[in-house]
Amino acid sequence: MNSTLQEIPGNSNILRRLLAHLGRSLDARYLCLQKGGQVAFEIGTATPDVIERPFSSYILCISTPAAGDFSPADERLIRHARKLFDILLRGLRILDVDGRERTAIPSGYLIESYLEVLALLEERSSLVEFYDRMLQLNERILMAEDLFSVLQIIMDTATVITAGEASSLLLVDQKTGEMYFNVVSGENKTQLKEIRIPSGQGIAGSIVKNARAEIIRDVAGDPRTFQRVDQALGHTTRDMIAAPIIARGRVIGVIEVINSEQPQGFRSEELELLTNIAGHTSLFIENIKSKEDLIRTNRALDRKNSEVNALYEIGRVLNSSLDPQELKGALLRTLLRLMQIGEGAILEPTADRRTFIQTVALINTDNGIIENESGPTRPTFEAVADIALWLKQYNEPYYFFDLESGNPAPGLAERFLRENARLLESINAPDLWLPVFDEHQEILFIISLGRTNYRRRDPVSDLTFFRGVMNQSYTAFRNVSSYRSALEAREKEQQIRRAFQKYVPARVVAELLEQESPPPTQQTISILFADIRNFSPLAEKLQPALLADLLNEFFEIMVDVVNKHDGVVDKFMGDSLMALFGVPDPRADDAARAVQCARHMQQSLTKLNRARAEQNRPSFEMGIGLHTGSAIVGNFGSRQRLDFTAIGDSVNLASRLEKASKFYRVGVLFTKETYDATHREIAAREVDLVQVRGRETPTLLYQPFDFGREGPDSLRADWEAALQMYRQGHFTGAHARFQALRDKFPADDPLIPLYLQRCEHFRSTPPAANWDGIFRVDAQIQFPSVE
Repeated sequence: MNSTLQEIPGNSNILRRLLAHLGRSLDARYLCLQKGGQVAFEIGTATPDVIERPFSSYILCISTPAAGDFSPADERLIRHARKLFDILLRGLRILDVDGRERTAIPSGYLIESYLEVLALLEERSSLVEFYDRMLQLNERILMAEDLFSVLQIIMDTATVITAGEASSLLLVDQKTGEMYFNVVSGENKTQLKEIRIPSGQGIAGSIVKNARAEIIRDVAGDPRTFQRVDQALGHTTRDMIAAPIIARGRVIGVIEVINSEQPQGFRSEELELLTNIAGHTSLFIENIKSKEDLIRTNRALDRKNSEVNALYEIGRVLNSSLDPQELKGALLRTLLRLMQIGEGAILEPTADRRTFIQTVALINTDNGIIENESGPTRPTFEAVADIALWLKQYNEPYYFFDLESGNPAPGLAERFLRENARLLESINAPDLWLPVFDEHQEILFIISLGRTNYRRRDPVSDLTFFRGVMNQSYTAFRNVSSYRSALEAREKEQQIRRAFQKYVPARVVAELLEQESPPPTQQTISILFADIRNFSPLAEKLQPALLADLLNEFFEIMVDVVNKHDGVVDKFMGDSLMALFGVPDPRADDAARAVQCARHMQQSLTKLNRARAEQNRPSFEMGIGLHTGSAIVGNFGSRQRLDFTAIGDSVNLASRLEKASKFYRVGVLFTKETYDATHREIAAREVDLVQVRGRETPTLLYQPFDFGREGPDSLRADWEAALQMYRQGHFTGAHARFQALRDKFPADDPLIPLYLQRCEHFRSTPPAANWDGIFRVDAQIQFPSVE
């Protein structure tokens, strides 16, 4: 602190201490006392942001705080300090011109200073009283239960501490800008709350616009006055203080106190008190609103959580069964329990969908949810078409009664209740209908909830919940419907399979079910023809019933053998059958399976004949022809009648081989193409080289044959050498080789006698010089009988 004036009194330490205390209280970076442009006392370094407060013959300079202007409390502190400085400066001893100190102080100065100190003490006492009242106000606010109670306490307090007749709090309607009396202290509370001040009008509107507190000394003479208030109340407002309520930088309302009870009227001190109260009010409003918002949010979250749990429970119930009727009852029971609804029912539409029949009815009692046995059995609701149409159009729950009045909703509900008045004499009218739709947007059923114990607290939230119930129910019953449809489709498919498998191969049926009419395809397959030999004479001897029994018994066994080798029975033709291997999907072992199947068919026939012989029933033989080659496979016929089969030259050749098997007296004949397709891994022997009519290329025939365990390769070589000599025209040598093989082959072997006959025939009647060793199957060559 610097001292630059010579007239500073010796006991000026008190002045220094007061100045230092003020600097600390105001958190000021710079303070000084000036007189005549010279610094008397100084603290800190001078800054440009300095304000000046003159008193007596001095000027007090103070730097402004970093946050901006001084607060009202700071200004009040500065004002008190100025008065104390003034008293102190005037009371200190001042040096005489000759350097002697003046010890006598005028009595007038002492009286004046004493009165000023008393005024300061009185002001300080008033300030203490104000803060005491504010403390009491805070204690009362803490005991209040809601925002309105808080505001009423604040207004009552404002009226008392500002010595006014009445006070009011006006809030701004944020949507319209109008102001309305929210809280009123004093008389005329009811009338004031019915008055709204247009946006920007009245003294309150001016306070809102300027965001500044004011003292209005003459309300009646102020052009801003909204006269309608006094006119409506029959009251005269003399003067007024008003302060804005500011929250988050925006004026949200105004506090007014009218008609001061003090002779001098409202002073700046009361305005400052009211401004302070307005600041407190802003904080309380924001805090209470935040608290109420938090409470509302928590309640909404609690409700949402309850709804989620309820929907989860409903979802669990809806997934607990695949029986629609059981699901309906469980769904209704769960809704009554979760929503505490008095009663409910399931309504199902009739065929014409103009009426709905109650199929399930439950009631919620103190002892639990039980069936509602009151009223008629299966009551029917009439005149439902209009409401059903509304439900389909809006896909919403339908409320029958108005929430506010409790009266029937006009229009559809009134008509429905009127049309069903007689029925509703015995049962309670519904309050709410929840439709559940099927995949075609037709009403599957309606959940009807009764009014008995049910009142909607939050219609919007309830509506959202019930929509969730509708959506979950739709999904659940659609899934049940889809599952049942799938079961029915599967059962139908099984029926089709069982039915068609009697006529069409099982694997073909599977393909047809996947693709209704697959296009014909060309592929390599193995074709098998099997035929009962000498069937005509046998058919003449047997009665029709016995003949049918024979065929069914034969085909039953043969079809089973074909299926075991993954073949496809293509068709039955009288006493013969046609089977395909490699249909619909070709496999590498088709030919091998076909040959094995033919052998097993012959073995099965042997067992069958043995059993028939034991029953004194006639036996029979079977010939089989096999060929592997290209054929066209697919559906053939008309749109009314299709036949899945194979066609082509390969099929014709297989059929010819079946007939040739009778000529060669062998059970099975197959071509070289089939033998090669088996990779020659099956036991077989060459039968003949033949020319079939219609085919240019000769066909080499084989039969399944086991050459035995001892020297099979040499025996096969001897057989092939005999055939080679025969085809080269060396009939004498061939005859000798076949004759030599006769003792090595089974006694009933049919081919050695056949070739011995041919050799004898061609020795006596030699063939043409260009003979190629090929036998013409259809040539009319008669060989002597071997028997």
